[in-house]
Amino acid sequence: MGVLFDKKAVVGTAFLLFYQQFFVKFKLMKLILKSVFFIFFIVTSNYKSSAQCVANFSSSIGSGGNVNFTSTSVGTTSVTNYNWTFGDGNSFSAFNNPLASHTYSYNGIFSVFLMIKDTISTSTCFDTITKTFTVTTAPCSASPSISYNLTAGGIVNLWNANYLGIAPYSTYNWSFGDGTSFNSGNSIGTAHTYSASGVYNCTLTITDPLSICIYTLTQPVNVSIITCSLTSNYTYTNVGSGILNFSSTSVGTSTSTTYSWDFGDYTSASVPNVSHTYLYNGTYSVTLSVYDSILVSCSNVFTQTINVSNVPCLNTSSFTMYKDSFIALNWHAVPIYPLNVSNATWYWGDGSNTVGLFPTHTYSAAGFYNVCVTVSVSCGPLTSTFCVLSSIYKTTANSMGMITLNVDNILLANVNSLTMNDVLLNIYPNPNNGQFKIEMKSPNLKVDKVQVNIFNSIGEKIFIGESVTDNGTLNYDLDLKNYPAGIYFIQSQIGDRIYTSKIVVDK
Repeated sequence: MGVLFDKKAVVGTAFLLFYQQFFVKFKLMKLILKSVFFIFFIVTSNYKSSAQCVANFSSSIGSGGNVNFTSTSVGTTSVTNYNWTFGDGNSFSAFNNPLASHTYSYNGIFSVFLMIKDTISTSTCFDTITKTFTVTTAPCSASPSISYNLTAGGIVNLWNANYLGIAPYSTYNWSFGDGTSFNSGNSIGTAHTYSASGVYNCTLTITDPLSICIYTLTQPVNVSIITCSLTSNYTYTNVGSGILNFSSTSVGTSTSTTYSWDFGDYTSASVPNVSHTYLYNGTYSVTLSVYDSILVSCSNVFTQTINVSNVPCLNTSSFTMYKDSFIALNWHAVPIYPLNVSNATWYWGDGSNTVGLFPTHTYSAAGFYNVCVTVSVSCGPLTSTFCVLSSIYKTTANSMGMITLNVDNILLANVNSLTMNDVLLNIYPNPNNGQFKIEMKSPNLKVDKVQVNIFNSIGEKIFIGESVTDNGTLNYDLDLKNYPAGIYFIQSQIGDRIYTSKIVVDK
């Protein structure tokens, strides 16, 4: 009995200790949960107070396209900003002013946007709302007008020259005065081909999307059927020392004809008669392109191969250097060699040199280096040296590896291509707004594919294209109208032969 009593006591004591520990832990857990809920309540309460504003507005449409807007937003304060966007390209911003008024110049369906924003008070507010409504009270006060120009073959381009006050997405219906008509949809212009010369009364009807404002106007169009009769040609005289006088003998020209010369040595001119000085002996393909500045589809090109042999021997050269903007350890030198260059030696400024036109050199450390190039020319034993003192550095101090200077092969007018008379290369019109035609003709073109590379004036390759020859002829349309105005270089590669020409984008 004594032993049994002791066991019960032990069990009872153990159970009591367990209960006390559990109760303490339970109270502690309950306290923690209460704290968490309290913190959650405080946070959510603060969140609600910071997001308590709600954007809204009402509108009242009056006469003359005038609309009054009133913010009915909730939760705004005296430091609330009201930013309105009216859906027609106009906007309005006001501080602590819930009212806005706007006059629409044309009828239509508009999406109005309101943003309320409070960043000064301790209770930050930000909200937006967009509503769509229709304006039908704007006056029909636009004054459209018809403009036109003529091109070859009786083609006339017509367009509305004054679209102020006309609703977007209006429809344009054209009656050309010769028994035909055309709906150009939402386009403000169209082209029409007349079959005979004469004066035609062209009528344009513009209807806004709600069919409220309808404008009708008639414009007489004087049509002259003109065929392109431009034929490019020129003569030249060699007055010595590399000076040649060129004179256009083109036929079919008029006061609106423009002229574009390409002298085959990276230079050009835009007058009918011009004197040009060549710096080096060699064979040059000289092209005269004529085109009509009004009849834009009328143009013609003439090219001759001219041998220049009385130029004093010159050997001047130069180069520019720039840091590669993408590769931290690369530098570039862009040489401009004379066309009769036969070889070059590059002195890197660190006690070493390399023989070659386009070598590469690696520097062991950044620093100031006097980089020089000495060129030799084929017309005589002359040499010349040109130097650039440059700080050659890494983009960041912790860039790993050694610095490399690359001499880029992009601006050399390939010597062989200038002396080979079996290839005729035309690029026209040059200069123009960026749309060029490349023609290459030779009975000896055996390669099907021709690669066309375009470089900008600092040597960056901006375009790579490829075309195929057809019975010894290459025709390629080059579109650079989206590139900025300036000088560019075209490098046409056929097998192992490279032909380099300069073009000018003029806008």
